[in-house]
Amino acid sequence: WLAVLVSLLAFGTRVYHLGSQSLWADEAKSVVVSSWPLLSIIAEQASHEHPPLHYLFLHTLMPLAGRSEFAVRYVSLFLGVLLVPLLYVVGKTLAGERVGVLAALVAALSPFYVRFAQEGRMYSLAFFLSLLSTYFFLQIVLAGERSRPAGRGWSLGWVLATAAALYSHYFTLFIVVAQMVYILVSWLRRRAPLKPWLWRALGLGLLFLPWALLMVRGLLSVDPALRTGAVAAAPNAPLSGGILATLLQGRAGMVSLPVILRQSLISFGPSDFAGLEATPWLALGFVLVAVAGLWRAPRPAWRWKLWLILVFCLPLILGFLLGFPANRPFWIKYFGVASPAFYLLVALGLAVLLSGRYRWIAGAVLIAGMIGLSALSLHHYYREAGYGRYDIRPHIECLEAAALPDDALLINPWTHFPTFWYYYR
Repeated sequence: WLAVLVSLLAFGTRVYHLGSQSLWADEAKSVVVSSWPLLSIIAEQASHEHPPLHYLFLHTLMPLAGRSEFAVRYVSLFLGVLLVPLLYVVGKTLAGERVGVLAALVAALSPFYVRFAQEGRMYSLAFFLSLLSTYFFLQIVLAGERSRPAGRGWSLGWVLATAAALYSHYFTLFIVVAQMVYILVSWLRRRAPLKPWLWRALGLGLLFLPWALLMVRGLLSVDPALRTGAVAAAPNAPLSGGILATLLQGRAGMVSLPVILRQSLISFGPSDFAGLEATPWLALGFVLVAVAGLWRAPRPAWRWKLWLILVFCLPLILGFLLGFPANRPFWIKYFGVASPAFYLLVALGLAVLLSGRYRWIAGAVLIAGMIGLSALSLHHYYREAGYGRYDIRPHIECLEAAALPDDALLINPWTHFPTFWYYYR
């Protein structure tokens, strides 16, 4: 019942003010692209930075639910709510009921998750599907460690969930890499069966192969001058200064790996909406709680604790090395696939603190502090203009009132065209 109550809490925090803020440029682009025919959507996304699954969902649902801000964002809300009980199940599978409930509670109150459950983009979908892939992965591996072969349903579930994750966001690949690292290490140390995973990987590769071919074709069809400019502007890849220098300092105009780590801890922990000078120190508090769980929690086994650290760190490192658009608004969203591992580590620490001699005092202080911090952050996000999305609607209403039939309207920058198309009547 606690898991049900926490899931209802998650729904409440995510549905509140769902349609009150105006769509921003990327959300409006989702509506524009999703309004096209299926083949046009696929052709468009084959040469852009995101796979097509979210657009295909919206393409299917918009004729039924409409194109209002509420309707466009409801897919993200639905998946953002489902992520909470799924995190409960993963936490319970790894470390027991208490860790599952605490992980779900932290996720339900997370302003980071609320923000992307209220955005009509693919991030909530990617977070959910990558965690679903992890759930099936755990079921398969734990069955093998108990000397019981995993059923075909678990294998099929892993292949389908992982393929869907890859069709939602390319950074979900880093979770698959972390899974394969665990399998490879298990094979090297304990000679765990490797052949079944080769078959599963083959099935995954066959499902993703059509899109991979379309993606290569789409990239080759982009104008070479535009492709060169994009490479110069977006990736955060190493330059001639050496990998170590790039890791610590970043490249010109980009961010360093320590900055990515710091921002991840702030966004996943106290959040970007707290508005407190002590926010970095609060993020450190989340880290210390996680360390307590790593050091003192009896479950899970150390190999799984280390794997959770890997699942958190690997997307940050590989995303930095392979390149990500650090010039995009709220760029930490690209690393959100690492957030479930972070919340599981924090839940391990909370479970340890709640099992000590003064557990009721510690529990009351920690839970009250977490709820208070989340309430402050969410109040800022819901109500304060500086924390939410920029509201373009009054400006477009002004244009509508002043425009004459023969007027020409110039939209600058052009990236605001989807928003203009959505609101201008």
